[in-house]
Amino acid sequence: TGADEFTVRIWNLDTSKLVAGPFKSMGMVGAVRFSTDSKKLTLKSDDAPAHTIYKFDASTLENIGVPFEEHTKAVTGLAPSFDGALLASAGEDDTIKV
Repeated sequence: TGADEFTVRIWNLDTSKLVAGPFKSMGMVGAVRFSTDSKKLTLKSDDAPAHTIYKFDASTLENIGVPFEEHTKAVTGLAPSFDGALLASAGEDDTIKV
């Protein structure tokens, strides 16, 4: 889950117990998505002035690559491709980035 208190938490849906977190973000956390193979976790953070997308290894929760900061306004959605190779993001800046 993401929260307006600038944190991210990962929950076990079978037990309703917290698995990891809370992890602190630099801004309000919105969309949180797992890849279809559940190996990557992607989240967006509206940490002004940047609007950042982060990728993590879902098993270690370590950052993957460099954060993506190409949107000029808030990121409103994330959509991973079926094979997990691509990530599309939509923003309030009226753009879609892939």
